[in-house]
Amino acid sequence: KKDKEDPETCMKAKFFVGSTIVFFILCFLSIPYYVAVLPEEIKAHPDMLWANLFGSLFILALLFVYKKFGGRILIVNLITVFGFGGFPATYMYNGGILSPDCIWGIIISSWVFLVANRISGYFWMTISFLILIFFYYAELSGEKDFFADLQHLRSGYFFFNYFLAGIFLLLIVALYETSRRSFVNDLKKTKSEIETQKKELEVQKEEII
Repeated sequence: KKDKEDPETCMKAKFFVGSTIVFFILCFLSIPYYVAVLPEEIKAHPDMLWANLFGSLFILALLFVYKKFGGRILIVNLITVFGFGGFPATYMYNGGILSPDCIWGIIISSWVFLVANRISGYFWMTISFLILIFFYYAELSGEKDFFADLQHLRSGYFFFNYFLAGIFLLLIVALYETSRRSFVNDLKKTKSEIETQKKELEVQKEEII
């Protein structure tokens, strides 16, 4: 209800709900995909499957919390914490700086700018860059051999990550454009109503005179 009071926050709120539902659907759909296409990886790292399942339910629960209590900026940051929670696995066995997982840090940070506020967006974008710098340093120093870690990953893992990232990026851009267009139309409508009221007041003033 609080987000409805201001047109700009109302636009952010609509975009937040729409894009979060998309994020939930993509997370949930990744579960059967991993089971069907990457059974060996799931057997070796079952935590990957459970993380996606827990994350999907967590995101869905936060939407209901938002509907009842609000707190959009806090909820956006909680979802982002979940989104960044996979980077330890990326470092350990998914290829680090060479992994397709890295693209998600940049996409999610950009999403935070649009649905929360600038401070949160700058914070998570900085975290994303620091993670990439850490991965790069680990590779250069010889602490990790990310090329060797990539050997156990199938092409399906790369395809699915880039495919989902592309879909999510496309949909959030489309949702943002729709929200922005709605916001502009509402402003035009409000401006038109104000002008109509102004004319009516001028007529009433003339009649009084």
